[in-house]
Amino acid sequence: MSNGKFNDNDLNYINQTVSNCFENLEKIDALLEDSLKNWTLVRISKVNLAILRLSLSEINYGDI
Repeated sequence: MSNGKFNDNDLNYINQTVSNCFENLEKIDALLEDSLKNWTLVRISKVNLAILRLSLSEINYGDI
């Protein structure tokens, strides 16, 4: 990122990560639910849930 603007590589990475997240949302949520102890997805704040979902998308479906 330079001068507050994203370059093409940054935008492609962001778009791919978000797309992967939406395409695999059920699988990602199942992974999260399996990892929760005495919690449910609805108890997690929306911001934290978004971060967790994007992180799992990046780890499991990203091209690293």
